[in-house]
Amino acid sequence: MVLIWRNDEILLARSHTFKPGLYNILAGFVEAGETVEETVVREVKEEVGIEIKNLRYVASQPWPFPNNLMFGFTAEHAAGNIHVDNKELEDAQWFSIDRLPHLPNSVSLSRQMIDAHISSRKNINIQPSEFPLLKSISSKKFFLRMTTIAALASTGLLMAGFWKPMKNYVQTFIENQPKNKP
Repeated sequence: MVLIWRNDEILLARSHTFKPGLYNILAGFVEAGETVEETVVREVKEEVGIEIKNLRYVASQPWPFPNNLMFGFTAEHAAGNIHVDNKELEDAQWFSIDRLPHLPNSVSLSRQMIDAHISSRKNINIQPSEFPLLKSISSKKFFLRMTTIAALASTGLLMAGFWKPMKNYVQTFIENQPKNKP
């Protein structure tokens, strides 16, 4: 996933599968033989048709649905206008950091990257590379549990009957997170 910025705007997109009104940073999947950096450049070009520069790794986050490890990057807009690939996305736009649409929950890496970018743009002394990710102990415990569950699921050791209580645990955890508003 990549947070792309230009001046005081960030590029956010809507997938066809998102809840109504929800926007997020771009994301994609690594193809065989690609580095994660090559993936970011390719996915950005495919999904929105722009070029990026100053690509920087930020953090990673395990996410077991469906057993993924997400890599977070930031990049600066280099060239081009947005041309949405309608097979991949419903919409993509530049949003002012002062007027953002509905965003993902604060437990997600993408939301933490968005919040950190906004903080860095509004406070001159903070550098964009300083992201306060996964700060709370409860978040760390949650992601440790999710990583363990993902590992069990991928090896076939997790029985199907275990998913319903785990889904309830995840939903309860997310609902009880403090609501951060940009």
